[in-house]
Amino acid sequence: MSDGPTPVVRRDQGREFLALGAPVYRLVHPKTVGSVGVGVSLCVMQPGQEVRRHRHDYEEAYYVVRGTGLMYLEDHEPIRLEPGLSVYIAANRVHGQVNDGSETLEIVCSLSPPPIEGQVPEFVEEDQ
Repeated sequence: MSDGPTPVVRRDQGREFLALGAPVYRLVHPKTVGSVGVGVSLCVMQPGQEVRRHRHDYEEAYYVVRGTGLMYLEDHEPIRLEPGLSVYIAANRVHGQVNDGSETLEIVCSLSPPPIEGQVPEFVEEDQ
């Protein structure tokens, strides 16, 4: 048996990140499982909640598990989020989303490399 981080993490064991406007649970992360090149998070948005538009220097991919919403992605038409949809976000692309539905919106986010603990992305105003 290893004394290092466990490879198994439940949502309530993830590292909560609240700087975006909706809770994000960092599940696969250097501080949870010791990952180096990948991170996996779960974004949980209640109706009306919004993830502020932001950018960061790592790639990200979304997969919508539950609920609906609207996503802004730089240089792309608004994207209707719904279960089963995947969206790729290149590094340094402005993005954000709002839960405009009536149920919880859950998005699995894969990030490469994983975000640095405590680092907040660059927020961008809507008119930029």
